[in-house]
Amino acid sequence: NPGEVLSSLRWQRVLKDLRPEFDLILVDSPPLLAVSDPCDIARQIDGLILVVRLGKNRRPAALRARELLGAHHLPVLGVIANGLSDEDA
Repeated sequence: NPGEVLSSLRWQRVLKDLRPEFDLILVDSPPLLAVSDPCDIARQIDGLILVVRLGKNRRPAALRARELLGAHHLPVLGVIANGLSDEDA
């Protein structure tokens, strides 16, 4: 169960052991609005980068993600918009 792993002491120890070894640790997670795991991960890290696929994610979903991140007081370091076509650039 991923939720149990992310809330375990072992996961917290892994992050603690990695911090002095690396300048940046990237943790990939499932979509924010699909499951609660991303919020659990984000509580244990310094910040998150929100990835939005243009053309698939609509404005209401992006606003809901922003609301959820704010409600959990999760620091957003930035946003990546992917799925741009040549015409959009």
